[in-house]
Amino acid sequence: MIDIAWLVLRAGSFALTLQAAGMALFRVHLGELVPRAVAAIAVDSRRVAIAALLAALAQCLMEPAHLAGDLSGVRDAQLLHLAFTGAGPELTVRLAGLACLALAARRTAPRTLLSLAGVALAVLSFGLSGHVPRSPLAVLLVPLLLVHVTIVAYWVGALWPLYRATQLEAASAVALLLAAFSRVAIWWVPVIAVAGVAMAAGLLPGVAALIQPYGLLLLGKTGAFALLLVLAAVNRLRLTPAVGRGEAAALGTLRGTLLGEYLLLLAALAATAVMSGAYSPS
Repeated sequence: MIDIAWLVLRAGSFALTLQAAGMALFRVHLGELVPRAVAAIAVDSRRVAIAALLAALAQCLMEPAHLAGDLSGVRDAQLLHLAFTGAGPELTVRLAGLACLALAARRTAPRTLLSLAGVALAVLSFGLSGHVPRSPLAVLLVPLLLVHVTIVAYWVGALWPLYRATQLEAASAVALLLAAFSRVAIWWVPVIAVAGVAMAAGLLPGVAALIQPYGLLLLGKTGAFALLLVLAAVNRLRLTPAVGRGEAAALGTLRGTLLGEYLLLLAALAATAVMSGAYSPS
């Protein structure tokens, strides 16, 4: 049960941290396009950042218990030291980044420098633990990981503000917002794919590793990414023009595809948390 609780907290910390960072990037990049929804998005951003902060703190407390296999680990000085040595840098940097994001979200207009500092620290925290920093190819793979994480953060963080916009903005404003978002998204999709393939090639010892738990989870993530591309293509090629034309049913369908993208990204992030925390690529 301790290991399961630790993995749940780890997955929750992953997802909430990336969503908080991505929502901050969305507000800085596209916030001016959602004047009616901006106040609601700011409140949501603050709540997500605080939830991520609490999840990261809970993960800090759970680390020594995970090492011990039971709650007695939180009273063991050696395990506390070992937990801080192992996960401490990652969680400390993440907590600092989330604190910046929570403070930056206290106003409707984003505090750009504080937001970007929070995003940078939150993203950097993912480069301080897991298999990539310990790889012999870390000097090549860590930069790829940071780029990969930044793009995923923006993607997962933008989905809820986009959903909010479909509820609170006029259809014409939603169409402009989706077009602006798509102009960025069309460039990051191949970058995600290239970075993911490069990291997998650097971490996996061979094709046979794909039938081991780490490899199977990686294949599951790849499948989720393929479905995400399908939904993103539907949004860009079918729904965005339909919303711009004022088709009544298009907004409802768009909300469904945005929710589908969000759930697929959460599944991919949960798989990542399990992969990096419970299994080895070799």
